[in-house]
Parts: sequence; structure tokens; C-alpha cells
Amino acid sequence: MKTLTRYPLITIILLYLAANFLMFFNNGMFWDDWCLITSEGIREIAIGVGVPFMIPIHSFLINLTTKPALLYHILTGIIEILGIIIFYKSLLLLKVNPSHVFILTLFFALLPYNSAKITMSVFMYTMGFFFFLLAVLLFIYF
Repeated sequence: MKTLTRYPLITIILLYLAANFLMFFNNGMFWDDWCLITSEGIREIAIGVGVPFMIPIHSFLINLTTKPALLYHILTGIIEILGIIIFYKSLLLLKVNPSHVFILTLFFALLPYNSAKITMSVFMYTMGFFFFLLAVLLFIYF
């Protein structure tokens, strides 16, 4: 049974990577990312949206490399793939028909929502959605 459930997930992840490949390896910054270049901008945005704990995370990621946009895009892709896996596992734990699991996960993975969050300024929402999916999986599991 494990091999039957693994191949559809690999297919979905490969389709997700193919659909978003150019975005992940784009070093460009989008119009709303420029405010994160300065520490004042990071502070203003994080406090403005109510997530001051993101200030050190953004500061760390911005100063980690000379190409922060590329780092954010790759991290977003990794987090989104983990979210796809969690969504898939949640449906399996709910004992949804495997063919429906494939279709639902494929729909979830290829929704424009998953590619729209590639900007640096909404990285906090990417992380928040990942933790939401993880909480759902843990709730179903336990």
C-alpha cells in the first residue's frame, strides 16, 4: 500500500515544481519586496500586520546571503512542498478514496494561491499556512 500512495505524491510534487520552476529560481524582487531591504521596513511591515516575531527571521534571511530574493523563493518552494505532503497525508488519514486524494492534492498544489505567495513580503503567510496544515495533520492524527 505504501508504494501505491507514494507515486501519486511524487507525481504531484514534480508537477508543482514544473509549474513553478521559473519562479523558484528567479532572483528578482517584486514591487512589494523592496520595503524589506531595510531593517526599518522589516520592522514596519511586521508590526503593521501583527507579527513582530518575524522581525528577527526576516533580518536573518535578508542578511544570510547576497541574493535574499532567491533564498526566499527557494524556501517558499520547500515550505509549499512540505505543505503539499502534509495535505496529502491528512487526506489519507481521513481515509479518503486514493483517487480522490490524488485529484484533491493536485488541485491544492496547482492552485494559484501556492504560486502567489512567492514574494518575500508574504513569507510570513507561507509559514503561517504551513503551521496551519501541520496543526490539522496533528489534530487528525491524534
